[in-house]
Amino acid sequence: MLCRADRPTELIKAAFELRCACISGLCPDVSVCRICSRDGADAYLDVMNGSIVCGECFGTEEFEKDGRDSGTATVLLPLSERVLKAMRYVILSQPKRIFSFSIPEDEVDDLARICEKYLLKERLKAEKGETTDDCRNGCTGCGATVLGGGACIK
Repeated sequence: MLCRADRPTELIKAAFELRCACISGLCPDVSVCRICSRDGADAYLDVMNGSIVCGECFGTEEFEKDGRDSGTATVLLPLSERVLKAMRYVILSQPKRIFSFSIPEDEVDDLARICEKYLLKERLKAEKGETTDDCRNGCTGCGATVLGGGACIK
């Protein structure tokens, strides 16, 4: 892949980071909004909680209550519809097909930045001795179960 140069290095890195997170049991739940369970195109990745919040729920009373109840800070990164679809594809695709998607060149950097920030957050938590629930011990509902034994192990 890298030697053929048919994909930007940033795209390969982002897909690798996201897929490794999933294989390690740290898959972010990008299936639906954690507040309303809708699949909205206008979404934000809550890096600290590993889930998405739709634009309709962002800033609502339910969103604020959910943040207080979780006891963690909220770091939201905006996700374009294409970046969200790319993240879902990387999480759900079969390994042989992991790079069989396209994303506009101007959004590759966004995807790379988001995946990197998510993994860096996990690293910082590990350094502090904090843990993230391993999704292999309890499903978070990310949707990866469709792989039938791929990244999601039941």
